[in-house]
Amino acid sequence: MTGKVAEDADNMLTEQLFVLLKDRKDIELILPAKSVSGVISDLLSEDKRVVGTEIC
Repeated sequence: MTGKVAEDADNMLTEQLFVLLKDRKDIELILPAKSVSGVISDLLSEDKRVVGTEIC
């Protein structure tokens, strides 16, 4: 099924995803999203492999 997408659909879906994930104890949300680059840098400095893929 295809059709027009509501103008604010991205924000609504993001908010719904956050609501579903915020109470999970097995993950840690990193907010704001800009902070993610620091986490990725830390992961890469510890190990050059991320999810089985070698980073060059």
